[in-house]
Formats: sequence, structure tokens, C-alpha cells
Amino acid sequence: MDRGGNDAQKLDEALSERRRVVLIDAVRVSGQAGEVHHWHLGCLQQGGLSTVRQLGGRPPLGMEHLALWLEDDLPARGTDLIGIEPHDLGSGHGLSRPIRSRFSHICSQVAAVLVRILEEEGW
Repeated sequence: MDRGGNDAQKLDEALSERRRVVLIDAVRVSGQAGEVHHWHLGCLQQGGLSTVRQLGGRPPLGMEHLALWLEDDLPARGTDLIGIEPHDLGSGHGLSRPIRSRFSHICSQVAAVLVRILEEEGW
């Protein structure tokens, strides 16, 4: 089975015309299972230096340099990273018990971030 996310060229093609990109994934930052983090990577001004705005959760070390590393590849309106703190990053099926018990709260937090992003984009 072909998965688009595994082929860098297909991913580049899929994202090439996007003004803003939102990525959602597990991220190990604080160790508190289910905590939702949100960062926005974007330019301060047209053609200016890229920055990372911490919008929720705790800032991890080194994140401030991420925008500079990705500067040439950022879409015009930037990239949002929504990270959900996992209980366990080991392989397995389904959600861990701590995440499952907080699932509706996690979904509400992620949905609130997505609504804020859509509002910023004028939807």
C-alpha cells in the first residue's frame, strides 16, 4: 500500500500550493499525558525572519530554531504544529488508558486550536 506521507516528493507536491499547513502528531515535551501544545512557525513580516510563537503547552528546548531551519520551506502563512503529549511512544494498537480517559478533553482542545486557525484564515 502506498502512503503519501512516506514519500517526500509526494508530500512536497501535496503541500506546494498551500498557504498554511497544520500538522498534528504526538510530541514528547512535558511528560503529562494528553497535554496539547501548539506552535506557529511563520515570518515576522513579508520576507523577514521566521519565528516560532508558543501558543499552548510548554516550549521545548531548541524549538526556537526550528523556524529558521525550515524558513525556505514554510508556506506563505506559516505552519502550525499541534502536539499531543503521549503516555507511551512504544508500538501497539489503540490508545493508552491515560489518553483514552482524557480523549474528549484532548479533542476539544485540538478543535479549539483548529477553529482559531480557521478564524485567522478568514473562514
